[in-house]
Amino acid sequence: MKTPEIAHALCQEPPTPVLSHIDRQRRSVISAALALTWVATDGYCQTVLAASSSKFAKTSQADPKPRTKLIVAFLNSPPEMVVYSKGRHSGVLQYILEEAARRSHCEIEWREMSFGHSLDALKSQSIDIVTNVRFRTPERESYSRFSVNLGTIPSVIYISLNSNESRDIKSLKDLTNHRIGYRRGVYYFKEFEALPNNNRIPFDDNDAMARGFAENKIDAMLVNNKISTESALKASGVNASRYRYASLIMDKEIMSTYMMYSLKPELSPVFNLLDAELEKMLKEGLIADIYQSFDAKPPKPIWQSSADRKE
Repeated sequence: MKTPEIAHALCQEPPTPVLSHIDRQRRSVISAALALTWVATDGYCQTVLAASSSKFAKTSQADPKPRTKLIVAFLNSPPEMVVYSKGRHSGVLQYILEEAARRSHCEIEWREMSFGHSLDALKSQSIDIVTNVRFRTPERESYSRFSVNLGTIPSVIYISLNSNESRDIKSLKDLTNHRIGYRRGVYYFKEFEALPNNNRIPFDDNDAMARGFAENKIDAMLVNNKISTESALKASGVNASRYRYASLIMDKEIMSTYMMYSLKPELSPVFNLLDAELEKMLKEGLIADIYQSFDAKPPKPIWQSSADRKE
């Protein structure tokens, strides 16, 4: 694979045992394509990805043009995006977007928020990009522009129940008398969208939903990320013995990996450049390398999968 010409990427990461595992993964995979140097400064880490040639460095020094700032929502959704503590985060999509932005002469300002709040902010144009979007719907297209598709992954939705619930959930009909918690703004599956509103209880994020479960405000939760949901339950004082997963698993749909862009007219040329660079990174294999460096399975490129879904 041709060595990508990468100059730098910034990440704020605390030196935790979990992170050191991620670092080892990152070194073992990405270092095959990049020269990696770690510089510790005031408890933070700056990753310096040195290019194999000095071409970029010479170009950047000679180019005084200011970079376009893009405000991007950072959503806690491991492994794509991980918030360690306030202001400290990392993850697959942070690396991918910061590299595409660097190539497009942009800089990223990250703002931590829930997915539901990020959609509201995109509608009001107070932010420019929402990452880690799985489904493309007409309602979302009414206030945003979608990026190129970074690839597809199977959609797997689990249902978490209170351990005291004696009856198993084998079909959606079994959920009729349950208060079901879900994350506001997230598209799950068509059958769930058709359930009566009084059965569906929205929450801004996994933390709020876990608290609702702990306080018995809901009977079940829709879970599309076990890692972050179980972490939120533990933080809310719910140990593993208090919940279980139903037999019913919704895994019939295929999810894509998009970013949603603002409809600000002045940013349209910038998003054209971002899309072009993301496509180049896909063809270089760099996006797959970044996923693997976090010990995560890369999305399947759309030229290897079925037609791009639009639903």
